[in-house]
Amino acid sequence: MPPSVRLPGTAESIATSGQALRSGRISSVELTRTALDRIEAHNTTLNAVVTVTAELALEAARRADRDLRAGRDRGPLHGIPVGLKDVIDVRGMRTTMGSAFCQDYVAARDAAVVRRLRRAGAVMIGKLHTQEFAYGATGADSFTGPARNPHDPGRIAGGSSSGPAAAVAAGLCYAAVGTDTGGSIRIPAALCGVVGLKPTTGRVGRTGVFPLSWTLDHVGPMTRSVADNAAMLTAISGFDPHDPGSVRHRLEDPGPHAGAGTRGLRVGIPEAYFEHLDPEVGHQVGTALEAWAQAGATIRPVAVPGLDKIIAAQRTVLAVEAYAVHRDRLQSQPGQFQETVAQRLRDAAAVPAWAYAEAARQQRQAREAFDGALAGVDVLATPAVAIPAPRIGQRDAATTGLPETVQAALTRLTGATNFSGHPSLTVPCGRTQLGLPVGVQLIGRYWDEAVLYRAGQALDDAMR
Repeated sequence: MPPSVRLPGTAESIATSGQALRSGRISSVELTRTALDRIEAHNTTLNAVVTVTAELALEAARRADRDLRAGRDRGPLHGIPVGLKDVIDVRGMRTTMGSAFCQDYVAARDAAVVRRLRRAGAVMIGKLHTQEFAYGATGADSFTGPARNPHDPGRIAGGSSSGPAAAVAAGLCYAAVGTDTGGSIRIPAALCGVVGLKPTTGRVGRTGVFPLSWTLDHVGPMTRSVADNAAMLTAISGFDPHDPGSVRHRLEDPGPHAGAGTRGLRVGIPEAYFEHLDPEVGHQVGTALEAWAQAGATIRPVAVPGLDKIIAAQRTVLAVEAYAVHRDRLQSQPGQFQETVAQRLRDAAAVPAWAYAEAARQQRQAREAFDGALAGVDVLATPAVAIPAPRIGQRDAATTGLPETVQAALTRLTGATNFSGHPSLTVPCGRTQLGLPVGVQLIGRYWDEAVLYRAGQALDDAMR
């Protein structure tokens, strides 16, 4: 097994580093060199960074330092090193998508989210590992091999935003941008012990992000703290005129909510989410909820009607739309795909049109089901993932009491809100006896990310 990675201290946040930058105690060049040094030291073990853009990053860092000295402060991300999942285009950089098909593809223009990061003054250090074409929850099926979990490099980082989660957890960057179609931000965030948000559908533009499913794809931030996540979302949110799914809706400033604490917070527990969990996952989530209640949260059971049907419909829509994206490749060059990904696409080819139409028709009911569950509470709280990080190559989940694959166990608790569109935040809530992270998933009302961040910070505070 590869050696373990020494993880950075919790004080290394965007906020504290930003204060040091503005006081002159440190420079963006120094922050960036530290990140690049950590990549050099640990990436051979983790395989989290696919393309390192050291010179471009240092040039951007020098520009950020000059701007600060001249009084031009672009905000919380100014001079902060961040990474991008390798399905997101950056002008002049390769976008390999974890696939043999795209090893020589160089983007001609920036994705919408990259343009926003540039305006925010962020320093982009490179492109981060992804499951091939973002299709899968393990992060193990990629042209460049599996990404590895910093807490135990013999285990998966989770996917498909595998590189962003591993890189943030290991301190290779302060924050990253991932994509989430069935849980691909929240799953690796939970398995690697970081914070990950799938925003409300339409909140973050997707232009320049290679699609997996036009209906279900979301772009969102991955960070080491709730406050850092809020800063990232503020930077990358906004209307994207070239994304048909983008919506004009103002992002409420999370700041006033962040310090509101637990008192008066109403938390709904959808009981169906607490079935068939690994015992250690169930214990850690239960302990976190008890701490929350002791800190003043009101916790009560709620129902999400038809959850099984919602999950099944989401999986059908994802599979068929992924096949539509890759049909020509699969027919002309099937051997170029990772075999696991190719098999998923072949299985999707057999789904009849009526099944896709029937699944798509259920999307409105899915939104109504979650709206109803949220009617009398501020957030819903669930486990993020039913199992801790499995070993690389493990196929079956053996500890949930269900005869299910690792892929099914990883995605069972996250995919429903890709379908319904509700914002969902994963926050670390403890570790197993082997030291593997466990995460809580918080689900909020449409456009209510500010309250999700309040709840996430309050939960984190209650567990300290």
